[in-house]
Amino acid sequence: MKSKTFKVMLALVLCPVFMFMLSLVLPKRYTATMSLMLDESLRVAQVDNPMSPFTDMTGFTRPRSISTQIDAITGTEVLLDAINRTAVAHPKAFADQTQAEDRYNSLVNRLRIDNNKDSDIVDLRVTMDDPQLAADTANNIGQAYMDLNKKLASAMGGGALASINDSISVEQAKLDNINRKIAEVQKKYNISDPLAAGGMQDKLQKDTEASIQQTESQLEGAQAELVSAKHSLDSTPEYIQASTVVQINPAVMDLDSKISQASSDLQAYRAKYTDDYPLVKQAAQKLADLQKERSGLTHDVVGRSDRTINPNWSQFQSAYAQSQAKVQSLQSSLSSLKSTYGHILSEGSVYPAAAQELAQLQLDKSAAQQNYQMLMQQKIPLMVTNGSARTAQAQIISVALAPGAPSFPNPKVFVLMGLAVGIIISALIVMPKAPDVVYTPTVGDTLALDGSSIRSTSSALPQSEPDPSRHAIESGKPE
Repeated sequence: MKSKTFKVMLALVLCPVFMFMLSLVLPKRYTATMSLMLDESLRVAQVDNPMSPFTDMTGFTRPRSISTQIDAITGTEVLLDAINRTAVAHPKAFADQTQAEDRYNSLVNRLRIDNNKDSDIVDLRVTMDDPQLAADTANNIGQAYMDLNKKLASAMGGGALASINDSISVEQAKLDNINRKIAEVQKKYNISDPLAAGGMQDKLQKDTEASIQQTESQLEGAQAELVSAKHSLDSTPEYIQASTVVQINPAVMDLDSKISQASSDLQAYRAKYTDDYPLVKQAAQKLADLQKERSGLTHDVVGRSDRTINPNWSQFQSAYAQSQAKVQSLQSSLSSLKSTYGHILSEGSVYPAAAQELAQLQLDKSAAQQNYQMLMQQKIPLMVTNGSARTAQAQIISVALAPGAPSFPNPKVFVLMGLAVGIIISALIVMPKAPDVVYTPTVGDTLALDGSSIRSTSSALPQSEPDPSRHAIESGKPE
């Protein structure tokens, strides 16, 4: 029992001491840690965005998931760039690896990336024999990843800018073609804006219709005035008597003279003769005839008559002339208005077709202008950034410093490992051994195949002796 205790103490002492000495002998490795802050976002498809091809291209280097960016950090583009950067300050760092693949695999084996939970901070740990080399390599990996983002942003931005310029040229050519067609339609129909021209045409048409109706009404009134003036003119004499000279009728004077002579003759004949005398009767009959003729004549007659134009007739004549001129003027105006109205109708008939053609062209022009403006909005940010797309947000938060203590081998860890090994060995020493007893099966009496009895052979086999140590262990006494 004392020998086992000694062995246990020896194992507990020698194992930690051995592991401590081993930690001092093994080549040391140093781990440098550099922290990067990465911006994480999810990729969202923009189906309803007509500029999505350019948006996807310019946003290719946008922030992505942490796992995706970690895969990019461990890619050959970043690590080989970091190796080349490190080789400038440490020419012998990767001298034993001549191939790029070997260099990459060597650095991958020395690199560990830890993603902190619920954080955008990523820790890059590089383990190497030289502490300064480990720190420089870790810093160069972070810087190489940031430069890779800039490189991708520049490449994607240049490609997007070239694609946008091509699309702008296409839209500009489309706009020029549409403007040319619009000018042809305007020249064909002699209008600039069919909608405005149509509105003006409708107003002009309505005004002309109103003027025609008004002129027709005025013409009817003028024709009625003309008929009235004609009737008044026809019923009025053109001339009237201005002055009249009245004198004694010469026939009356002659008859009066003859009557006086006949009366004188009759008086003379009566003085000489009786009334029955033929000369007296002849003279009386002659006087009676002359008096009878005299009674049929008027005493006064018009010696001279002067006439002049009737002033009423002149007034009616002037009114008739004015009415006639008014009718002619209104007829001329009505004829001109009807001609203008026909011309308006002929011009207005082409406006719907022109409006339809120009409306479709204007829609195409609006769509092309909208696309052109959207392309210019996409182009302006790229021009401001000199053709670079949006760069992923990756910033060095904590630079790697040369560690003062090696990360491997750690003497404390090795001592604890030695102590653990010593405990395991001590447990094996203290653990009791199993007894060395061999149990041999006995063969009992069995029946033969033919039913005859076979003799037991257990008495013929040798019996094992009991182990004295087993008996002492079971009784609890020392050996």
